[in-house]
Amino acid sequence: MPLTEAEKERVRYHLGYLQVSAAASIQLGIPRPLQTVFLLEQGLN
Repeated sequence: MPLTEAEKERVRYHLGYLQVSAAASIQLGIPRPLQTVFLLEQGLN
């Protein structure tokens, strides 16, 4: 059974990935390395 969006948000919150959008990966106009975010998103899907 797949996770609901609310459950995914709780997982992100507890793992410290509050903003995993593309906009959150840019800091001061420079891409910020978020190597493990794709692992989290892949695991949630």
